[in-house]
Amino acid sequence: MIKYRKGVGSLIFRRTPDGLKFLIFHRIRNWKGWELLKGGLLDGESFSKGLRREMKEETGFKKYKIHPKCYTIKFKWSRNYVKDHHKFHGAQHRFVLIETTIEKIKLDRYEHDKYRWVTRGEALKLLTHDNHKSILRKLTRGLK
Repeated sequence: MIKYRKGVGSLIFRRTPDGLKFLIFHRIRNWKGWELLKGGLLDGESFSKGLRREMKEETGFKKYKIHPKCYTIKFKWSRNYVKDHHKFHGAQHRFVLIETTIEKIKLDRYEHDKYRWVTRGEALKLLTHDNHKSILRKLTRGLK
């Protein structure tokens, strides 16, 4: 049986005079490339608590609007992963759409070395993994 590590994620955006801008992160831990905010849930942690924790850890944001849209992805890892004494074969993350008015973030340098606010088109070009591109497409459908 495949065991997936449960996690949270968010597609963060803000409205600007030039249109919608989306927050992407350049990952440096375990692999290098551009991604959306994501992280695993701690043992016994609820989705909402995990989301708040990840938002604070990776952006410093405490105030934001969570839109009702969500999208879940499930993916296998190339090797087994041990976290908190549990062996996982992949991850399952539930992503939500989050709106903020804040431009500057407090970057968690343990996992990322930089971030960018980009257009939807730029994000589709820069995001490393296809499942993050799929999240962007699904969660922005109908967004104005």
